[in-house]
Amino acid sequence: MSLIDFAEGNPVYIDTPEINHHAVELAKAYGMKPVFKTARMYHGGNPERRREKIYGVTSFELG
Repeated sequence: MSLIDFAEGNPVYIDTPEINHHAVELAKAYGMKPVFKTARMYHGGNPERRREKIYGVTSFELG
């Protein structure tokens, strides 16, 4: 079963970070299009992480 099956015909949204070009291209390949944009801000600098492994963020409030 996939996420689309759980959505039962409702829209599905994913917050795909622009910095991961593979994630953006994958979303485009499935016909997804931008609806709105957000800016990520970090106190104390951008945390170290492997951006190429982030395809979607679950919440804007992750901080």
